[in-house]
Amino acid sequence: MTEGADPQKNYRPYEIFKAAAVEFLERKNCPKEKRNDITISLWAFIHGITSLATMRGAKRGFKWEEKLPDFMNTFNL
Repeated sequence: MTEGADPQKNYRPYEIFKAAAVEFLERKNCPKEKRNDITISLWAFIHGITSLATMRGAKRGFKWEEKLPDFMNTFNL
């Protein structure tokens, strides 16, 4: 899942996400040496949020649709 890995052998949803993330980071003039770390961090964040949002029996004191902008501001992208 890291730079230089074979995209054909990687997890396909990650490869789709990675392509979109790298394109976005390039447009934002993000340094090339940071893109892989940021992409992995964003993937982990999204995977974690998705796991929490779909967890059975989890109690939340907020609505996801209202909280997501706050989460995204954490990355300041």
